[in-house]
Amino acid sequence: MSASVVSMPAFAPLFVPGEETVAVRWMTLTYPIDPELCRRALVRPLEPQDDPVAAVWIAEFADATFRADGSVPERRPAYRQAGVSLACRHDDESGAYALETFVGGLNYGILGRELFGLPKKQVRAVTLDEQDDGLRYAITDAVGVELLAGEASGLRPSEDADASPMPPWFAAHLTAKLIPSAEGTGYDVAKLVRIPWSFAPEGSVTHGRGTYRWAPSGSDPVHLLSPRGDAALAYGRGTLSIGFGRYVADLGEIEPMGRQQWASGSGSDERGER
Repeated sequence: MSASVVSMPAFAPLFVPGEETVAVRWMTLTYPIDPELCRRALVRPLEPQDDPVAAVWIAEFADATFRADGSVPERRPAYRQAGVSLACRHDDESGAYALETFVGGLNYGILGRELFGLPKKQVRAVTLDEQDDGLRYAITDAVGVELLAGEASGLRPSEDADASPMPPWFAAHLTAKLIPSAEGTGYDVAKLVRIPWSFAPEGSVTHGRGTYRWAPSGSDPVHLLSPRGDAALAYGRGTLSIGFGRYVADLGEIEPMGRQQWASGSGSDERGER
């Protein structure tokens, strides 16, 4: 990727595109979901896997490094992210469709969203706290609604020497890159992007069952994809590498399941639990 490929504004670009490598503390909560809701949430031409599952991931990113043309144009201080991904198929390949990604802090969402189309939204807080033999985790949106909260205790070290806190189907991350037309009708770009992710675990991986409490939200309706069974939790450390994406398909009509956040007021403080 040439360093001449830069972002807006043209006079003083905000960033130079670069491949990312970052040390992470990573937790994944994986659970079965309703097949029809999964199909509705996916963009075409993606299809659900035979036994549809979703994964909520929460991670602390430390010393994120972006490289372009062999140089290191940017490093960023530690921050936390979270996301919801759906297991899917594209042609004959299994992958993870990035439904939403939540980022704590200003500007951390821009690189992935503008370059790859990862669906990043800024939030008030992403929580991933170690406590005794377990974890406490939460996602609090920009208007203060705690979209997801849960905890896990009694986590056990994995007996699998090749265990990872990240599911293997995360290796091919798929996202909808949407750039609306400046004229207010349709899209200048509406493409499916495949982004290669690789994860190298470091140290032991622990696992167990996690609890979850959902808040109904009009702007982030992840509660609609509520679990239909137990949620399996995996937690560990490692190095995440994210390469440049490539376009793999054109997208047809987009069907949102949530409304714009500015239209949601202060949100709902109701809670849905399982």
